[in-house]
Amino acid sequence: MKRKPGFAFEEKTMMTETVTSTFARQLEFAELHAWLDQWDNFPDDLVRQFRFGKHWLGEVLVITSPVIPFSHFNQVMGFGLTQSATEKELDDILALFRAENIKKIELHHIPHTQPPQLTSWLAERGLRVVSGWDRVYRGNEPLADETALPAGMRVEKVTRATMEEWATFLVTWYNLPQTKLLLLALVECERWHHYVLREGERIVAARSMYVHHDGNAWWGIEAPVPGFMTPRFDLDYHLCREIVKDGLRLGVKYFVADIEKVSPTMDHDGYRNFATMGFKRVYYRSNFSF
Repeated sequence: MKRKPGFAFEEKTMMTETVTSTFARQLEFAELHAWLDQWDNFPDDLVRQFRFGKHWLGEVLVITSPVIPFSHFNQVMGFGLTQSATEKELDDILALFRAENIKKIELHHIPHTQPPQLTSWLAERGLRVVSGWDRVYRGNEPLADETALPAGMRVEKVTRATMEEWATFLVTWYNLPQTKLLLLALVECERWHHYVLREGERIVAARSMYVHHDGNAWWGIEAPVPGFMTPRFDLDYHLCREIVKDGLRLGVKYFVADIEKVSPTMDHDGYRNFATMGFKRVYYRSNFSF
């Protein structure tokens, strides 16, 4: 892909870093805390409308919404990380989804998940890998790349004045108009920061950051997803670099994100862009579903 004029930086290759099980759990729980906070911030009327469920099995969180046909809203997080999973726990979790007739789920598996035979248990119960992402992170070191935004671009935080435009942008990309009310409920919530990149007056990219009280920040709610929804990686790069700057100002200790367009050789602009921002790849996350 050709870079747009004005988009030049030192070429860097993403590094793969081996992390301990304890640190992997910390990175995974950054996402768990973000989804838990979303569920807790949704108003009661929306909880009833979307039939949101929140189930704890020890430190494993299962969220459900049979009304929304999107796997992110029907997830298993933290399974086999704090302690080794058991077949009974797995059966109890799957029973929650079957009770609601939910067929599109996400159960994350990383190399640190225990026990090793868990993937066999999943296969025996009809689950298979449907997707996978590379998890990346960076610490709170200063941002080395100070490249200015290209002319005509600017990054803004979403406010009540712009939240309708932001939410419409997202639900249009995902074709999930019913989730617009959920997005609006997260605007100006404590710990949530929503950003848009504008080219002229038009929104061309969006991402959100949740900052937990432990200083870990998770990135999500992004569109368009580079490599899937758009061939362009530069828009996401410009937006993410400004989010890092804001996160450092907010005191973030670790930034946690995913590269969804996975390449075994890490040879596309998504990897190079994250490497330029100081991110490292730590492991591959397999997503299992029925």
